[in-house]
Amino acid sequence: MKKKTVLFILLAQMAFYYACTDPNSVDGTHENTEATVEEHKDDFNYTADRFADLKVIRYQVPGFEELPLDQKKLLYYLYEAALSGRDIMYEQNYQHNLQLRKTLEAIVKQSETIEDKEELEKLMVFAKRFWFSNGIHHHYSNLKIEADFSSDFFEKVFGQLDEAALPLRGNQSRADLLKLLNDVIFNPEVAPKKVNLDPEVDLVLSSAVN
Repeated sequence: MKKKTVLFILLAQMAFYYACTDPNSVDGTHENTEATVEEHKDDFNYTADRFADLKVIRYQVPGFEELPLDQKKLLYYLYEAALSGRDIMYEQNYQHNLQLRKTLEAIVKQSETIEDKEELEKLMVFAKRFWFSNGIHHHYSNLKIEADFSSDFFEKVFGQLDEAALPLRGNQSRADLLKLLNDVIFNPEVAPKKVNLDPEVDLVLSSAVN
């Protein structure tokens, strides 16, 4: 059985190698790169959004509509499970991430009523970076994402939110949440880095990650 398994793996590797190698090229490189790219061109827009230093891309899923209903249901529930896992990741990355995310989502939902469009655009970029990184820290550098909008603007739009939209915890008041989020967003001394690997400091105390 082991010999058959090893043989199968070797054959699979060889098939993959030859599938990825141009038969007309000795070194495996493609001589006619332009023609290859041209064959794969289509009208689908793979770029969903661009902001800050990020580009969000999307993919086609050919054949999805032809899947049996049971498989579509399975994919739906896997998607729902991923959303639940996302909340866990937010909390693990930093203890106040989830409250900030829900507050940002509430603000975005009423963005059409916000008059200061310039500040709103800055908040939208911040929110997108926040969502992309699953929290307030940059996904590569681990540094806290800086907000270009003002704290005055944030307080104003926060004040326009309905009480029911606020992610209050326990006996937390509206004023308590605003003060907390103001510190989280604008105070450079609060959770400046998600993971701190500086050997000169306490790695646990100086890291925002839970």
